[in-house]
Amino acid sequence: MATAATYGLGWSAVRAIGVRPCAMDKLTAVSGLLFLVADALALASLAHPEWLRSIDVPSGISLGLLQRCVAIRGRLPICGTPDLPATWAISLGMIGAAVAGLTAACGLTAFAFWRQRAALYARWVAFGAVTLLCLAALVFPAGFSTDQVGGAAYRLPTSLQVGPSYILFLLALLFALVGLLVATRLCLGAPL
Repeated sequence: MATAATYGLGWSAVRAIGVRPCAMDKLTAVSGLLFLVADALALASLAHPEWLRSIDVPSGISLGLLQRCVAIRGRLPICGTPDLPATWAISLGMIGAAVAGLTAACGLTAFAFWRQRAALYARWVAFGAVTLLCLAALVFPAGFSTDQVGGAAYRLPTSLQVGPSYILFLLALLFALVGLLVATRLCLGAPL
């Protein structure tokens, strides 16, 4: 579909041919921005391998969903692809689907500038993404009982701690949840 910029038309010409932007309210724009921030934080958490890291800083391991790094006596870390336990593979799939959902919610929120009905679809897609992020936050700690970690389900051993990537993931969950609350206007008591 051609846009006005394709033909060098201004907004007056666009209005004349019948493609009129809707009045997007500020809350829809804010929710789209919050979805975008949550999407970026979730992608950043997946990109870094420090979901769990050892307390011993000079030599230790850092575990992530896409990478596992080992540093020996202060040398540069050696990274590779980990063998994920089933719970972490499920978490990775849920986070990947949630990132796709948040990206779609951002696109639908932007499209709501022209079609106000798209904001309703963005809410439902974001609701699915938030649900997947919440489930991933519940399923991931169940993988602490694997041989790589050495703890029990939902209990880390004393040699490991939560890394900054997991904190980024939790922040992504928080921003997506607040964006969903703003999009549905639940926090303001306004009608849907």
